Amino acid sequence: MSPPSDSSYCRRSRLHLFLILPALFTLARSQCYNANGTVATDPDYAPCSNSTSDPLHTICCSLNRDNPPGGDPSVAGFTRDECLANGICQNKWSQNGGHTTSYFREKCTEKDWSTGLCLDVCTDSVDDAGNSYMTPCDGTPTSEKWCCGMTDSCCDTDAVLLPRTFGAALSSTSTSASVATSSSSSATTLASSASSPTSEPTASPTLSPSPSPSTSAEANADATTQPSSSTGLSAGAKAGAAIGAIAGVAAFFSIGYLIARRRHGWTSWRSGHAGVHEKGVSEGNHDNGYYPPPVKDVTYHMAAAEIQELDGGNVAAEAPSGERWKSQELP
Repeated sequence: MSPPSDSSYCRRSRLHLFLILPALFTLARSQCYNANGTVATDPDYAPCSNSTSDPLHTICCSLNRDNPPGGDPSVAGFTRDECLANGICQNKWSQNGGHTTSYFREKCTEKDWSTGLCLDVCTDSVDDAGNSYMTPCDGTPTSEKWCCGMTDSCCDTDAVLLPRTFGAALSSTSTSASVATSSSSSATTLASSASSPTSEPTASPTLSPSPSPSTSAEANADATTQPSSSTGLSAGAKAGAAIGAIAGVAAFFSIGYLIARRRHGWTSWRSGHAGVHEKGVSEGNHDNGYYPPPVKDVTYHMAAAEIQELDGGNVAAEAPSGERWKSQELP
């Protein structure tokens, strides 16, 4: 029997290579990673699907376990997970007649979880295995609102929103509920801010129906042209206030100057006319700065009488030569 030719040996090698490559590719794709990028060394984890067309082919759950879902872990160890369509791993087990269902965010075939191919949620609260316990807000595995941890206390505040199918869009109902919750929280925050004392007045928000596109455009135009009420006085108002203050100070000093000058004038007059007030007249209230006008003692004199001829029957008479009208002082 002749040895195989080189050509037949090459054909067999290529055939073996083609058979091995898919297995190597599957092995590489079956490697699962934690959220921090480390390799999941536990052999229990495996991808939920081997088909690249399935969105769950990058999601890893604990599928390599012999104990089926719903089994008793005290008999055969941990039960096998079930892959949910939303990317969460569901685990069911029974013990002492009781049935328990738990939900976990587990592993991913991508080392970099920021690619969008992993269920990148609840990465801050993990257990010893690197998984995160999750609680549905409506108590069902198809819930679109989830809390990280074993309680549903976050459902009304910061719940995690997951579409029912991994990689798909959220339903309109879930989106509306999220927006309503966010709006309610914002309104409560604004109301609390408005009720607390502040140094400047703040405008209170008013909730109203959604405006039409034209109304929104006009409102946006007004918002861009009008200054915000929270910025305080405008530059013109501040300038007017400054000018008014300066004018007030100037008027105050002008009035003070006039009053001082008037007081100085009255004082000068008083010192130059002391002792010439009318007798018996009060000098007024000096304390108030008032002084009555001066009245001097005046003596009136009449001119000497002229010699006149009297009609006395042709008899001449002459008044006494030395007699004059005495000076009289008017009352």
